[in-house]
Amino acid sequence: MIVTFQRSDGRLVEIDAIEGQINGNEQLPDNLSYIAKIGDNEYCPTKDVWGTTIQDVTKRIPIDTNSGGLIFFDDSNYSPTTLRKTLELLGITNKRCPTREYAIYILHSKSPRQDGYLIQIRFVSSFALEFYYEQKEEAKRCKEVDIATIMCGFIEHEKSGYGYRMPEQKEGEVLILTPTNIRNPTLYRAINATGNEFGSFGLGFGLLVENSYHSIYRIWSRPVFYSR
Repeated sequence: MIVTFQRSDGRLVEIDAIEGQINGNEQLPDNLSYIAKIGDNEYCPTKDVWGTTIQDVTKRIPIDTNSGGLIFFDDSNYSPTTLRKTLELLGITNKRCPTREYAIYILHSKSPRQDGYLIQIRFVSSFALEFYYEQKEEAKRCKEVDIATIMCGFIEHEKSGYGYRMPEQKEGEVLILTPTNIRNPTLYRAINATGNEFGSFGLGFGLLVENSYHSIYRIWSRPVFYSR
């Protein structure tokens, strides 16, 4: 069936869509009740990460949560402009944000592969410290910070340490990039990877709006696995 949406400029967008259903075989794509599982190999076992049904997601989020979310991205998709726009979309840095004063907490993992992160940073607003955690004295010590600038700096720092490495190119040699020759040995040592896996490890990031009302946010660097 043809579905039409009208844009703010008056232009119409048409899509040829298939009407979904809420009953039937959960393995079929038109059954919109169920959510696809993630993972399909021995290094990434299949899991119901988001829950089993769409209601596991839609009903889990309080109705007064007007923005927020959890996203993952790898270092190849990062740019300062994209991150700043994403933070604005998530409600972290837009004009409605009630505060610019935060306490910043950082933690380095001793077992990144098991913990799922290398370094994590948590931003807790002075508002959250005073009214959520009831830490009024801590709230008074908060300083005004630019979250976007700090997150960009963190990502670029992690990329310089754990991101892909361009292989050395000899004069007259045609450089061909492969998952093997762009591996970063520093990352492999950090996660105790042998290099014999059926794929390669790279650097990724997670970004979470823990509590949009109290302005609590978290970002972390993480190892990601690319199957061959």
